[in-house]
Parts: sequence; C-alpha cells; structure tokens
Amino acid sequence: MKIIWSPDLKCTPAFEWIEGGSKDELALVVYGNSITLTPGTVTLDVKNGSLLVHALDKESLEDLKKGEMASRARECIC
Repeated sequence: MKIIWSPDLKCTPAFEWIEGGSKDELALVVYGNSITLTPGTVTLDVKNGSLLVHALDKESLEDLKKGEMASRARECIC
C-alpha cells in the first residue's frame, strides 16, 4: 500500500518464475495462494514446480527467492 500511495510512485514491477521448492501439487497451490494473499504480489501460473509471480516491487521477488514462504507452505501440508 505504501508503494501505491506514494506521491512519486517508486515501484519496480516485475514478472519472474520462482522455484516452488516442491513437486507436490497441493504444496504448490498453498504456496501460490500465499503469494497472492501477500499485498503487491500475485501468482499467475504454475508449471514444472515453479510459479510465475508478478510483483509491484522487484524486492518482493527477492524475498520469495529466499524460500522461507515455500518451506512454510510445505510444512502446512505435512
């Protein structure tokens, strides 16, 4: 929200394939939905264990690449 309401609109929108960290379909769905629920990001596609993500700020994609959210999604399934 901070990005949208900023008067100078300093956003760096980006699309990128993010490794899902699992081949389990349910884990990928949970991960993709978690990304979409995060403000400023949306999961657009899932293919071969990776998710196509659009983010309003490229920094958000860097956070996803760390894999913390992916590991939490896997834990929810087990």
